[in-house]
Amino acid sequence: MRVSPRGDLFFEDPAFEADGDLDEIVPPAEISEANVFLLHSKPGAANILYLDFDGHDVTGTVWNDNAGVSVLNMRPYSTDSDYANFSTSEIDRIAESWRRVAEDFAPFDIDVTTEDPGASGSNVGHILVTQKQDASGDYIYNCSCGGVAYYNGFGSSYLSPGLVFNTSLTGVAEAASHEFGHNLNLNHDGTSGSSYYSGHGSGAVSWGPIMGASYNRNVTQFSKGEYSGANNQQDDLAIIAGELSYRVDDHEDSILGLATPLLITGGTNVVSFGRVSDPSATDLANRGIIEDRNDFDLFSMNVGTGTINLTISPAHLENYTGSYSSNLDIEARLLDEFGNVVQTSSPDTDTSATINYNVTIAGAYYLEINGVGRGAVLSDGYTDYASVGEFFINGTVPPDTVITDPPVAPADLTATLVNDVNIELNWTDPASPAEADEDGYRVRRSVDGGPFVLRATLARDSNFFADNNLANGDYAYQLEVFNSVDTALSPQTAPISIDAPSVAVATSEATTSGSILSGSYVSTQNASGSETLVEQHSGGKPQNRRSYLDHTWTVTGVVPGATVDLEVRASAPSNSENEDFDFTYSVNNGPWLDLGTVPGGGTAIMSASLPPSTSGSVRIKVVDSDPNTVGNKNTDTVSVQEISITSGGDAGNQPPFVTIVAPADGTLVMLGEETFFEGTADDEDGDLKGSLTWTSDLVGPIGNGANPSAVLTLGTHTVTASVDDSAAQTGDDSITVTVSDTPQSTTMAISDLDGASAPAGRGGKWQATVSATVLDNLGNPVSGATVSGSWSSGASGSGSCLTDASGSCDISKGGLKSNASSARFTVTGISHASLSYNSSANDDPDTDSDGTVITVAAP
Repeated sequence: MRVSPRGDLFFEDPAFEADGDLDEIVPPAEISEANVFLLHSKPGAANILYLDFDGHDVTGTVWNDNAGVSVLNMRPYSTDSDYANFSTSEIDRIAESWRRVAEDFAPFDIDVTTEDPGASGSNVGHILVTQKQDASGDYIYNCSCGGVAYYNGFGSSYLSPGLVFNTSLTGVAEAASHEFGHNLNLNHDGTSGSSYYSGHGSGAVSWGPIMGASYNRNVTQFSKGEYSGANNQQDDLAIIAGELSYRVDDHEDSILGLATPLLITGGTNVVSFGRVSDPSATDLANRGIIEDRNDFDLFSMNVGTGTINLTISPAHLENYTGSYSSNLDIEARLLDEFGNVVQTSSPDTDTSATINYNVTIAGAYYLEINGVGRGAVLSDGYTDYASVGEFFINGTVPPDTVITDPPVAPADLTATLVNDVNIELNWTDPASPAEADEDGYRVRRSVDGGPFVLRATLARDSNFFADNNLANGDYAYQLEVFNSVDTALSPQTAPISIDAPSVAVATSEATTSGSILSGSYVSTQNASGSETLVEQHSGGKPQNRRSYLDHTWTVTGVVPGATVDLEVRASAPSNSENEDFDFTYSVNNGPWLDLGTVPGGGTAIMSASLPPSTSGSVRIKVVDSDPNTVGNKNTDTVSVQEISITSGGDAGNQPPFVTIVAPADGTLVMLGEETFFEGTADDEDGDLKGSLTWTSDLVGPIGNGANPSAVLTLGTHTVTASVDDSAAQTGDDSITVTVSDTPQSTTMAISDLDGASAPAGRGGKWQATVSATVLDNLGNPVSGATVSGSWSSGASGSGSCLTDASGSCDISKGGLKSNASSARFTVTGISHASLSYNSSANDDPDTDSDGTVITVAAP
């Protein structure tokens, strides 16, 4: 473990390249370059892990600060130094690396993907597989290691990505899971004599901990330090689950009547598709995931006399060369129709299981899958603690030889609406003769008059199915009864309409200042969850510190309704600075509108009625009420329990929703200056912004369309943009624009940038100080402006200061080493309550800087 200059913990892990692992590998199915960068293990999951193989421009991260390079143009993964093209071998290696990492995190609610998710967020992890040097020769991290990652880096754009430098198949996959483990707050698994435990055992059941050095082991698992000499008893699975949550169980555990029917094709064949053949698990037949040591997955089958011959394999079903690197050791049990165990398979020297059973009594049988351990954990074995992950069922079963005739479909299928969003199906299982009995039922569903598509497959003798948590629409159902001879269809049900209120929730978030103390935007989607935010302080001397918070959530999928209501529930503990938290909202990037305030020591339910035609996205922002008071050094917190937008009833024909995007309400312009306007207009009829009419209460019409401009007369104008839709309903929005003949301050810039140095401490250490002066566009000093910048070339990190009445403030960097001959400071921004920053106007009359960048020489 190491510590960065600003105090962040990170791990530098040794390099590993397996002998012979660079030999050409042959995939089980052809995969193209286009497809290999579109792999997803769990689309729509609450969390994302992006495995980045195609290169990345790294900016704004700890790596940039440490390297002193603002943009690191990192190269793609390559085994042959041809960075412009991916060879077939490299494409196959990427696919298999993805499969192995997806297997390591299969029990959790996370989508492991090779497709760039776009914006980062508190639910996004990023592992970059690359070289140590970028395309310009700059080191992102100079070491002899195979990977490096920051502790607690998950969801942090600054502490991401985790880096993998290995190129071999095993080296890449194991390092990727290992480094992401560090991001999730996992430490190394070692012994008293080594930081990395490499594992034990041999053959197919050789074992190693992922957070150790599990390269070339066939069973790789997260650990809680059960092996001999373990120096780390972290409960890896509990820690990961605390960050990601477990996924929902996919199959029944114990009730025979709820077992998932095996899909049997051609009367005898049981076939499942592996990860690379079916990456997103769109075909769930004959496969599953053991989520934890207490999970059992139960399958049913109806067979005649003959041999049941099934192999249940862990995730290495589609394995390339090298070690398996799978997680699950399987025990399979075959049960008869009464639940009695008739055969068990759990080979001591293999992680697969095989059922080979001679059926003498035809009927229903059940296959039970479980994860197990083996051997002695203190020598060559492991427990069932982390025997979790995917499995695949393949083989043959004897045909249901009793059946010689087609099945009979139920004639009395009914559908009933329950609790507004659920539909229950009931029918009578036909009393068919044995030779016409069904193998099972397929429930087919039509939505809004569309085709009937498969919704579920049910076991023989079923008579009920519940389709729950449905979106609004019209639903009709039909049963398809099947056996080995033919199929039969039931009558279709009459459509049932679901017209429940639509609830949109936060789907992403961004932090400008402050940080997330616990939870995430996902926590605000659940009635029992909450997300807690904490302010950050400006640094510097305690008496000069300020604390501030600026955090935004985005709600997507908002639909029109007769009523569209935004609601936010939040609370804040008491604080000594009497600080409150102000909430605002913006519809489709429109102006920010007040929502409410959460007082320190109080709770608030804040709501706003949005226009019935509202659709698209809504942003909600929280800021602390007093970010600029010097001496407010405490970092206060606010907790948000709910963010939701509920659309209820038929929106009908609503007036257009008009928003003046620019200029801002209350804008001040100089007499004779042209004012440029921008507006939007949304309606059921479509985009109406091109038909907007603009008027002033002082001069009348001033323009038409989405982007008119006008030179307004002296005075305060109420400017209105309006439009009529096809139903002659009018929508409008208004702002005020004041035209003045008195020059006004509108922008600010650096007017002087000076540097000084002084000895500071023993060993030749020294301190650099930069003094900045800020003036407005009229040449007046600006007080209360926050000047921010970054240090490089002999120093690292960032700093900020608040200008005084003379427009000046100082930023210092101490502890600089004697071998640093200078330090460079770059102004990255200036913020103020009413003035905007004009970086192009930065200047320095002393010519010791350009007003933006200054180099301070050592004393």
